[in-house]
Amino acid sequence: GLTEWRPQGEFPPLSLAGGGRVPVQVFLGIMSQETNLWQATGHVLPGSTGNPLIGNYYGRELYNDDSTDDWVINWGKSDCGYGITQITDGMRKQGHERPCKPDENFCEVALPARQQREIAVDYATNMAAGLRILQDKWNQTRNAGLIHSNGDSAWLENWIFAIWAYNSGFHPDQHDGSPWGVGWANNPANPVYPANRHFFNSNPHDPAEPQLWPYEEKVIGFAAYSISTPDGPGFRPAWWVSVEDRNAAKPLLSSFCDPGKNDCDPGDAAAPCKHKDASGQYDLKCWWHTPTWYRTCGSGVCGHELLRFDTSYPEQPDGTHYAPNCSLSGIPSNAYVVDDVPASVPIVRSGCSRTWGDHGSFTLYFNEAEPAPYVSRIDFHQLGGGFGDHFWFTHTRDATDAGQLKFGVTGFWRPPSSMTGWTRIKVHIPEIGAHTQLADYLIDPGGGAPTRHRTVGQYWQKNTWVDLGVFHLNSGASVSLSNLTRRGEGRDWDWDIAFDAMAFIPTSKPKVDYVGLGDSYSAGQGNEPYDEISNFTLGTRGSTCHRSKADAYARMIRWPGSSATIESEARTGNGTTGFALLACSGAQTKHVAGDAYANGEPPQIDQGYLDADTDLVTLTIGGNDAGFSDVISRCTVGLNCRDDSTERAIAGLDGPLADTFTKIHQKAPNARVIVLGYPHLFNVQNEAPLTCISSLRIGQLDALWLNEMTDKMNAVSTAVVDRLRGQGVDISFIDPVPAFTGHAICDDDPYVRAIDITTDGASYHPNPAGQRAYAALVQSVLNS
Repeated sequence: GLTEWRPQGEFPPLSLAGGGRVPVQVFLGIMSQETNLWQATGHVLPGSTGNPLIGNYYGRELYNDDSTDDWVINWGKSDCGYGITQITDGMRKQGHERPCKPDENFCEVALPARQQREIAVDYATNMAAGLRILQDKWNQTRNAGLIHSNGDSAWLENWIFAIWAYNSGFHPDQHDGSPWGVGWANNPANPVYPANRHFFNSNPHDPAEPQLWPYEEKVIGFAAYSISTPDGPGFRPAWWVSVEDRNAAKPLLSSFCDPGKNDCDPGDAAAPCKHKDASGQYDLKCWWHTPTWYRTCGSGVCGHELLRFDTSYPEQPDGTHYAPNCSLSGIPSNAYVVDDVPASVPIVRSGCSRTWGDHGSFTLYFNEAEPAPYVSRIDFHQLGGGFGDHFWFTHTRDATDAGQLKFGVTGFWRPPSSMTGWTRIKVHIPEIGAHTQLADYLIDPGGGAPTRHRTVGQYWQKNTWVDLGVFHLNSGASVSLSNLTRRGEGRDWDWDIAFDAMAFIPTSKPKVDYVGLGDSYSAGQGNEPYDEISNFTLGTRGSTCHRSKADAYARMIRWPGSSATIESEARTGNGTTGFALLACSGAQTKHVAGDAYANGEPPQIDQGYLDADTDLVTLTIGGNDAGFSDVISRCTVGLNCRDDSTERAIAGLDGPLADTFTKIHQKAPNARVIVLGYPHLFNVQNEAPLTCISSLRIGQLDALWLNEMTDKMNAVSTAVVDRLRGQGVDISFIDPVPAFTGHAICDDDPYVRAIDITTDGASYHPNPAGQRAYAALVQSVLNS
């Protein structure tokens, strides 16, 4: 760490030639243009922490037309601009300074390592160093005669030469007749900038195309129109007497273009720079070095600073973004927490202190593939947030694409070597920097035991502990996570994958390990709120699996002899059960046991929760294969919905259902599998008013036919289950029709929702009472 220091003591301000000081908005405009007022990377918001913002640290060619070299590292082209003011000079390692620039009388001298670090990590020190550079540019240009108007430092336009030089440097007079002054790249007459451009930032879309304005025009534009931030405007902008005066702060194209002063011909808009080198070749050295009066600032028409804070104000409080989890809430006190950084790394956010021990170890492995061995590190970041106010993140890459393997990063969490036996493992997911649905945690129990895995969706949008399950660990156990996922997640969104803390909780062998699979009837569709990971949108993708937080029957089931549900027992203390609900609305057999992904999630049996330790599996499945949703939709809008295709689809489900149930048994050979059927949606025995059914635009014949199709669906499932049970599979089928009789749509106490336009996808699904009825059916089988 660094000992205490004073930023202005390390980089004291310079006195300005001609007196005065830097107008606040000039410096704010420079920092806005350089970094959006960021000291850290763009991943970090006020109040959080992260990597320093470093300009093209790896020297990558990001702005050419060749996308194949975007990840090629060229250390010779590293920019090395650090922090909010992009301090570049002196920031290279000693012995690796940039080559000298004779025409600028400049040779880089590396700053002491301590000062380099201060500039990188502390915004106040960075600003002190940047302000000193700007003051030096003012003095260089003013002392060389580059003065605008009356040269009073109070007016914004009078800083045009210092701003110009801050970006592209100042070429001193060599007194040999060679060009000198501020360079051609930022000259308003340079034809790379549109001649008809307006005052920068007068249109809020201008910052999206910064290449259309020279640097000094952008700085004045940002001074006039503050940047926007997630918390509002970045600062109070400068002001002018009138809009016309503000727009006139943009120089004319001819303001710095004069044949007699810098070999620039304002009459040749396409190629105004006429300077030639000694061999007669055009060299673009139309450098400007004479006084200019494109505005008369003494009359008060130039830009005025607006001083929001004087020296009597204290430093503004820190922001509050990405509030961390700094407690052990959600895990028992005897948990061994393996954080992603050791205890020796201090927590810098106020109000967050380490109340947990330093257990086990966390290590990172980076794939290193020639000729770019550092590529996996380029797209790897740290952020303040999550557990203990720190986590790492990168982006998922497709493990099946050989070209993506060089981006591979793997994290390893290892509990203390003394920790063996039955252990519940929970992973902490941060509220940000975690989007993937394919975080596949590999559990190595140690001692040569077979590895297990758990696929977890990370987009919970909150700091939370996610239960991976209970495992019997031996010495040398570990949990690992790689960003190389089983398939790509699309490039319409940056699919972050986070590496945060892991909790290893001593426990006993679970009395039951229960996994809930299936479709919307098992997920609890319509019974909001849903688990966040099952209800979100990112880019063009997301999830509508809609797993109800409370009203899905799987969450209501108790193991015989227990007063609490299996789920609540798994979540309480060290946990005495195992529980996972993987059901997903819209799922078909291929999403349960095939190779299809539902809402970005892998097939349910391939998510790792089914294994030799699984004791109980329940599911509803087949309705979506038969097209029930589309059929009911057609009936609801009054279209002909009774056709043979539905019955044929149901009859054809024998094979897919048998395959699904068989694969479940193969994954969980010791589990009891309970298949639940579907209820009748409609009461057609005059026990419900026909006008109610008519209001759904479903006629009595349609309702009767739909009930018959339900019976056929249940009959196919029954036949498959009976056949497998005859082969020795521990599987049974529950017909819910009797339990739902008298509780259909439009009955006095319905278990099924009618048309519900207020909740997406809720229509024709069991309401909370219906889910309780399903749970009671399972409960009766377990208790028998």
